[in-house]
Amino acid sequence: MMTVDETTVKPGTVFELCEMENSMVPYPVLQYSLVYRTSEQEAQRSIDVVKILKDSFNRLTQLYPIALGHRERIDNKNVIIVSREDLLEQRVFVHQESDISSEDFELVRCRRDLWPADVDRLLKERTADTSSLISAVVVCFKNGSGYLLSLSMSHIVADVSGMLILLEQWASIARKMIAA
Repeated sequence: MMTVDETTVKPGTVFELCEMENSMVPYPVLQYSLVYRTSEQEAQRSIDVVKILKDSFNRLTQLYPIALGHRERIDNKNVIIVSREDLLEQRVFVHQESDISSEDFELVRCRRDLWPADVDRLLKERTADTSSLISAVVVCFKNGSGYLLSLSMSHIVADVSGMLILLEQWASIARKMIAA
């Protein structure tokens, strides 16, 4: 498994954006959301899914530390500053309970205008924060019926293909944690 060379990318490291990245203002944010319905067998197992998702996301960001960075403007230049890992819980990984079941959400998932207001507002807030380069939202549906997992990522970090690779990596890390 890959390890991060801590001498290369430390919290506080500043990366200046190139001209092409500066030309993308406002920076587009990619968002990918998926619904996972829990089976009866899974619901009976005592797995803390949110903890596994959070721990595996933390591990993922250790492999790609620049993703935890945030954009700032310093001396008239747009830069990315690599953040401290302790900011992960405050800015990057958000967890919320919802009063809707996964079955009910499944009926409206393709119609964002019909999503529960609390879920829609949370996801809009995450994509509106264009200073963060990556964020994950996990919404737990009522009665343990499933989860909504949403990953938002600045186009500066990756395109759609790169985002899907990160999702695959995240899933792989989570599966290994469940199996352990």
